[in-house]
Amino acid sequence: MIACVCIPYFATAVFCAGDEPACVVRYRKARGEVMAVNAAAEAAGIQPGVSASRARALCPAARMILAQPSVLRRAREKLIASLSQFSQYLHLVRSDAQSALITLDLGRLRPDAGEGMARQMIGVAAQIGYAASVGLAANVFTAKVAAMITEAGHVRLIHAARTVDFLAGQPAALLPASAETARRLALFGLAHIGQVAVLSRAALVAQFGREGARLHRLASGEDSTRIACYSPPEHTLFERSFDTPLEDGQLVRSILHAAAAMLMGPLAASGRSCGELVLTLRLDGGGELERIAHPHEPYASAAACGRGLLGLFDKMIVYAPVQAISVQAGAFAAVKPQQLSLFGDDPSENMADLLLRVSARYGESYFSTVVRQPATVPDLSFTLETIEAA
Repeated sequence: MIACVCIPYFATAVFCAGDEPACVVRYRKARGEVMAVNAAAEAAGIQPGVSASRARALCPAARMILAQPSVLRRAREKLIASLSQFSQYLHLVRSDAQSALITLDLGRLRPDAGEGMARQMIGVAAQIGYAASVGLAANVFTAKVAAMITEAGHVRLIHAARTVDFLAGQPAALLPASAETARRLALFGLAHIGQVAVLSRAALVAQFGREGARLHRLASGEDSTRIACYSPPEHTLFERSFDTPLEDGQLVRSILHAAAAMLMGPLAASGRSCGELVLTLRLDGGGELERIAHPHEPYASAAACGRGLLGLFDKMIVYAPVQAISVQAGAFAAVKPQQLSLFGDDPSENMADLLLRVSARYGESYFSTVVRQPATVPDLSFTLETIEAA
């Protein structure tokens, strides 16, 4: 049995409580943009993505809250840690500004026992300040749909035999389709999941490719998604705050170099690398900027970590003096071994002597290049001779 916990209006629930209209606003340069709203603000016509001035015009009574990405990130981590008591197999499916979805694998739990556990999950979410709904089903997609259409504080159980019938009446907008595919599904008049399921899979593949096949499987109640085992994240933190906010970008850069040295020193000494960097700048006035890096090759040295932090900083549009700097390093792993140089760093060593020593070590025959005087024809400027192992 799969359980899905849905917390609507997640961001606004993190930053404020109450029923008055509220918007979480982030600033880019001097322009404020609504990142998330609560139910009251949504009812007033405010949608994520509109400007802060437009939101004030639509609802003058709405409370405008400056976004703090670090607070939102810590709230997600706390929520997952709280729900991990119910199953070691859980996954944060989605945590955008408007909602959070967490799936849990409850194994072969009986439906009645699953409903009881789901009510406990709602209670745990309420203790940390969130109103949650829970969907229970035989697979991940059906559980997500059940949770998303269920009123907060309630549990919806979908028996395996009822999966297809349940999905058939749900909006096609709940399918995990790309924006373009969702637009085309609406143009074709496919408003419900059941309308997608009755089409042939070949027709959807012809229109949407591999995405069409995946959507048809989900609409037909076929979802083989497995939930991985959860392990609490391990990370180290560097934090500095300033009595006088920093206005010089070079000072910020020097502090980031110091952060890289402090974070990577113990890691390098223990032979570990860092696969995630989170750079947070708290700005004068209460705003925050945050960037996250997941490099293709983990950072194994302070120099590489410093370059990564500077790359994140360069992508930020800092519109106010910096009040505090925070760097979090995580996703630790053992440093991957690298191929060492075969011939060393001295290019002046005789090539024939090097080949002789390699042949002696490995018992193989090698070809040596013997350079002649420059010739008009390139092929006449060298010869190849076999060197046998000594």
